[in-house]
Formats: sequence, C-alpha cells, structure tokens
Amino acid sequence: MLTASILFLLALAMVIGPVMMIQPSPGMKRIAKLRSLANQQGFNIALKPPKNTEKVIGATYSLLCKKPLQEQKNNNTWHLEKKSHSHDIHFYGKWDWLGSNCAPERQWPQLERILHDIVPGITELEFNGMSVACFWDEKCGDKSEQQAIDMLRELLTRLEDACV
Repeated sequence: MLTASILFLLALAMVIGPVMMIQPSPGMKRIAKLRSLANQQGFNIALKPPKNTEKVIGATYSLLCKKPLQEQKNNNTWHLEKKSHSHDIHFYGKWDWLGSNCAPERQWPQLERILHDIVPGITELEFNGMSVACFWDEKCGDKSEQQAIDMLRELLTRLEDACV
C-alpha cells in the first residue's frame, strides 16, 4: 500500500510539474500587461535584439511620427546607442551614433537635453523619418505600467519634436 501511494504521488508530480512550468511567472505577466497597455495606446513593440548585441533583454518601443515625412524639414535617419563607458569622442557621455548617420548639428542641443533626462533602462534611440523608437529593458522600478508608458511617450514625443 505504501509503495502504491509513493508511486501515485510520483506520477502525480510528473504530470503536475510540467504543467506548472508552462504557467507564466509574475514577471512575464507584468511584461505582457505592459506590452498590451503600450500597444493599446499606439506603440509598436518589436522583440528584436538591440543593434549592438544579440542578447534580447527588452523590446523596441516605437511611435509613428505625427508629421508626414514629406512635410519634415529633416528626413535624416540616425541611431544613438548607449555605450558601456563614457568617452570624449562620443556624442554625449556614454551615448554615440551607431553607424555613419547622425542627426544634423542644429538638433544636437535638444538631443543632449533629452539624453540628460533619459529614463533608466533605455539603451538605444532611433529616428528614421517615419517613426521614433527606443530600446528599453521594460523595468518599471517603482512606477506603475501606465506611468512607465507615459514616460516613454513623453521621451519619444520630445525626440520627435527635436527632429522634425
């Protein structure tokens, strides 16, 4: 009888264990809620790795530009990334241009102010004339999901205003 009970418990554990492992963790549920909320508010979310690494530790959040491309004074495409260290040759502190394209010099003071105030966890910024985007680690800290989305919207709106 004891052996049958032990075998039954082992069999039950072998059935329940894998089922429990496919359940989303609290962190996964939080990220799903965050992405769903952002998507409902007009953000495009792409699960692609940042340009400087193959390791995905977040997502790219982007918003379409409000001003059509043909009405913009500048249709320059650029990409800024946060480096691991600060250097004099970088654009601003740890931030430097990825590739050969950079924003026109007249936009640099506004971009520097944006980078000075940037939300922690943002490691890339991009403007391509049609959208503004950032790569974010999706950590909200002590903020709610909605507050984090509002901070991203403010950042990307400031970035668009600086570029068009």
